[in-house]
Amino acid sequence: MSNLLVYATALSRLHADLLVVRLKQADVAMSQISIVHPKASRPNSTRCWLSGSLRLPLASGANVSVAGPLRHLLAHSRRGTGPNTLVSRLRRLGLTPGQSHEIDERLMENRIIVAIAVPSEFELPAIFGALRGVAAEDVRAVDLAPAHGAEATSSRHFRPTNVSPIAQLLTAACGAFA
Repeated sequence: MSNLLVYATALSRLHADLLVVRLKQADVAMSQISIVHPKASRPNSTRCWLSGSLRLPLASGANVSVAGPLRHLLAHSRRGTGPNTLVSRLRRLGLTPGQSHEIDERLMENRIIVAIAVPSEFELPAIFGALRGVAAEDVRAVDLAPAHGAEATSSRHFRPTNVSPIAQLLTAACGAFA
């Protein structure tokens, strides 16, 4: 079982809905897809296909909603007396400070984050193909910390280099991307 989370930025409600439809067409289960959105930019897919919602504050104080399975992880990531912001909860899940703040900034720009839990590295080509097919921006993959609370680690397949994150992931998944 993989601890990978792939996330991307959608520019609008319609763009987020198109991403979800493309992921569904690529046989990604709805139980793997989550959407993080500002209140004013709620995609229709959060009403139709994704159940439940969790409201969290951004660093700016504005609230965002998390729909889909990521809301469960973020709801259970509150520990201690530290800040209760989206950034702090993402960091507890295993995202780096830079990744967490990048997501926060995108949401403050009224953009939408679509996140996909990846149960197997073999699903990466289909996921990246779907995201690229509708021009998702800032596509990233994160190897989340294991459930026992260890810090996030780089997967043995994803070594940091000067290559883009998409190329790193496709290299690892396909073994022949240059």
